[in-house]
Amino acid sequence: MKPLIIENISMIDLNELADCHVHSFPNSHYNKFGRKFLIKSLSWYISNYKQRSMIIINHENELAGYLTMKDSGDSQNFLLYMVLPLVAAAIFHPLNFVRYILYPQIVSLFKKDTMYIPNNALELVSIGVRPRLRGVGLGDKLLSEFESIAHGRGFKTIFLSVKKENREAISFYEKNGWSYSGNANGRYKLFIKEI
Repeated sequence: MKPLIIENISMIDLNELADCHVHSFPNSHYNKFGRKFLIKSLSWYISNYKQRSMIIINHENELAGYLTMKDSGDSQNFLLYMVLPLVAAAIFHPLNFVRYILYPQIVSLFKKDTMYIPNNALELVSIGVRPRLRGVGLGDKLLSEFESIAHGRGFKTIFLSVKKENREAISFYEKNGWSYSGNANGRYKLFIKEI
């Protein structure tokens, strides 16, 4: 087996990254709006001019997994970057737009969440490893690199949210030292780790 390599993100192929996402998350709402929407959303993490926002991992000459991250100030930048694709999604995929974008936002207004997110924390937005390559340490390596980047950027806390029913991911995060911190939007569990 060749060594695992974390690759420079500026040179990756967005189509290969989109394939990795689709295989890692076959039920993701990003997939429901078409490939262009998915590629546009993933490209933000590469084009983020301020700092490295994506980690790519190769295994035996293929893109095997990735991790995306953002800090609290990045959410507004992401929405601005995605305005036109969101408008297109509403026009060309209105039912999916209501189901996966609008409805969850409306529901979140009325949910009483028990989550606590510290002010100075870096969010792990997404981590995906191709299913056939799971179990060989790629996810652990991505998490380790994420923690190193967060620490290097001065963050003391990292956090993520995961769907309540995703037992495999919850077990993975707990095994890697993450602690349950509350619920988010009634559908997600929030996990935090001090670094």
